[in-house]
Order: sequence, then C-alpha cells, then structure tokens
Amino acid sequence: MKHWKYSSILLMILSLSANAEVFKCKNGAGKIIYQPVACSPGAAMQGVIKVQEMTQEQTEEAKAKLEAWKRQQAVDDAAKLEAEKQRQAELEKQESIELQRRGVVAQEKQAIAEQQRQNPPIIVAPPYGGGRYWNNGGFPPDSSYDPYMMQHHPHHHHERGE
Repeated sequence: MKHWKYSSILLMILSLSANAEVFKCKNGAGKIIYQPVACSPGAAMQGVIKVQEMTQEQTEEAKAKLEAWKRQQAVDDAAKLEAEKQRQAELEKQESIELQRRGVVAQEKQAIAEQQRQNPPIIVAPPYGGGRYWNNGGFPPDSSYDPYMMQHHPHHHHERGE
C-alpha cells in the first residue's frame, strides 16, 4: 500500500545519524527507490536528499505525526471496507428481489395457463345473416325463405336470375 511506502521512508530518515543522506534511485523497471546507500550499478541516480539530525522534540513530534497518520489510514481503510460490504449487501439484496420478481412472474404465467386449460374460452359467433334475424332457422319469422333476400351481404354472391 502507498502509505507503508511513506512510513518506511519516514522511519528510515528518523533512524539516520546527523547530516545523513538518502539516495533516490530509479531501478531498471522504472520504480523509484529511496535507500541509505548509493544507487546500485543497474539503477539511475535521481537525487540525494540531505537529512539533518532532529532534536529529541522534533523526533517525538515526527513519531506522533506518523502514528496519527497510521491511525487515520486504519480508520479510512476500515471505512472503505465497510462501504464495500454495504455495497455488496445491497447488490445481493437487489439480486434477491429480482429473483423473487421473476419467480412471481413465472407463477402468474403458470396460473394463467392452468386457468386457460381448465376453462377454455367460449367463442360466440354472430348468427347467420349478420344478426338481422334470430330464430332457429336463421330466417325471418313468419315469412317464406328467399335466398336472394340478403344479396347485399358481402359474403353472398347470388345474382337474381329469373
């Protein structure tokens, strides 16, 4: 983690003697490294940091800042972890709700299909002759049958030819 890199640098500086040097090197992979000795032959020198010895008071203050920083990092890490747990719990809850919704939809479809199997629909067609007359024969009551009577009906193509 990034914060351990900085804390190790600070600890290294705190442990150095008066007027010590810290070497900033860039290794073959391009990574910056801070070390108390000169850069190795395979690393490029990026600079030298002169470090002066701190007073006891400065050392204690630096250690206190480091500890406060570590505590803050721990709090931040815990908050991030808790936020991630909550996000994961919310995702799982949403997934569960979606699965329940799909189950209900499937049950509804199944119930409708079962109801249609048990109660098939009844189709009611209009009576012969477009519904103008209704009796058992489909002809006008009290009159004689005339097959040309409904020649205007679009389904009847009879022509009167006497």
